[in-house]
Amino acid sequence: MTTPLPRLFLGAILAASASTQTFQVVMCETPPGSGGFQPIERFLIAGTNGPLTRISDIPPAVTNDPVALAFDNQYELFVSNRAAHSGNGSVSRFRFDTSFGTFSSNGSITGNGLTDPVQLAFNPVDGELFVTNWTGGQLSRFLFDAGGNAVPNGTIAMPGGGNQLGVAIRALDQQLFVSSYTAVRRFRRNANGSYTHLADFGVAGGSLIHFMAFRGDELYVAEYQSGRVYRFRFDATGAPVANGFAAVPNAIAVAFSPDRNEMFVARHSIGGCQRLLYQPATDSWLATTLQPSPSAGGIATSVHWFSIYGQGCAGAGALTPTLQGLGVPQPGNTINLRVQRGQPGALGTIVLAMAPGNTPILGCTWLQSQVLGNTDLFALDGTGAFTLPIPMPLTLLPLDVWFQAFLLDAGAPNGLFSATAGLRASVL
Repeated sequence: MTTPLPRLFLGAILAASASTQTFQVVMCETPPGSGGFQPIERFLIAGTNGPLTRISDIPPAVTNDPVALAFDNQYELFVSNRAAHSGNGSVSRFRFDTSFGTFSSNGSITGNGLTDPVQLAFNPVDGELFVTNWTGGQLSRFLFDAGGNAVPNGTIAMPGGGNQLGVAIRALDQQLFVSSYTAVRRFRRNANGSYTHLADFGVAGGSLIHFMAFRGDELYVAEYQSGRVYRFRFDATGAPVANGFAAVPNAIAVAFSPDRNEMFVARHSIGGCQRLLYQPATDSWLATTLQPSPSAGGIATSVHWFSIYGQGCAGAGALTPTLQGLGVPQPGNTINLRVQRGQPGALGTIVLAMAPGNTPILGCTWLQSQVLGNTDLFALDGTGAFTLPIPMPLTLLPLDVWFQAFLLDAGAPNGLFSATAGLRASVL
């Protein structure tokens, strides 16, 4: 048995407000029809509704007609390339440093039905990547191995074929949503990981539905023709319920600030990124400033529930274990901490702290301070992995917490243990 870490969250100290967190917005320059070589624009935002600073683009030479993008939860950006509708679509990968300032190319993903990819999204629970393909009627799925390599996980056939544009996954029940121009297809996730089509739903006054995103447990759907971002909540059965809209001309894609109180809407054809602020008294959005740009496509923010910091400590065979966070750390959800790349059968523990640290210990670095507790010893499975589910309390203030895992390893250089890098979890 392991120590019930969720109880420790309740006594945690309130961290700096997410509204003051500097974050990055990335947006594709995507011309109507097809394109050639377009950059991906990048901006720094000094907190919700804060000043915007344009920073260096991701240059066009390292993509191929980029149309949409998404951050995973470990400092990596994935970009779908429609390749001017030539059938040679791919997903480019870019690795950012821990400040999201500098980046480097990290290869690309091809195959498994990628032909004319459009929006892509990560399952917030297990990290699986879903990519729509404009033609062909197949949605592509990818898992990732311990080395971070994309592994094809089959495809999902769209009922009646037809175009695909947007994709989003609901964390609470794993429902999958895939948009065509005229409707949003709704799929149920089955116990074996497959998906079953349930029904379609549309939006009022529009027939050019594009990209989608979740804000908490509310689905936002960008509709280009009507110039609206439609909102959907969910009833007790998981069915979507319309909840109004925010008007933004030529809306094609949407993203949110870390505290979810600012919305960024990319505008196709006419260009620009519209910023809007949430008005809690009226449950509505107020347009603020417009950042000019050429015709826009996908948009994303560097909002990371989990982020890696520091360096791990190698064990036997020079293998450094890793600690990954999966899920959305919000009140009432369940997250998973996953240890990988350890020695099969090795015993370990995960330590929880309220602050990062930098303490040398037997040739390794303990990356925590203000420790709150740790799990009992657990055993890695035959692949050298272990997953710890953590139900989050229903009432929880915004905070940051820091994890690090330690594994008993007689073959390590220090003869005693190996350690992962640190893992910061941000509850927003």
